Amino acid sequence: IDAEREAKAQEQLQAEVLRYKAKIEDLEATLAQKGQDSHWVEDKQLFIKRNQELLEKIEKQEAENHRLQQELQDAR
Repeated sequence: IDAEREAKAQEQLQAEVLRYKAKIEDLEATLAQKGQDSHWVEDKQLFIKRNQELLEKIEKQEAENHRLQQELQDAR
């Protein structure tokens, strides 16, 4: 009887160990995914910053173009 209980307890413990190992793997996969997500967030922030810089550069170029057109018009 004690041997049977011991065997059942051992099986239950082994089942719990397997369940917890699977849980750990799931959590590690989730952490890895979140790490990738944070990488995408950083990339997105860099792209937004670069786009803003390019928009400002376009605005400056348009203003310079407008100024030069006015200067050309005045010269004519």
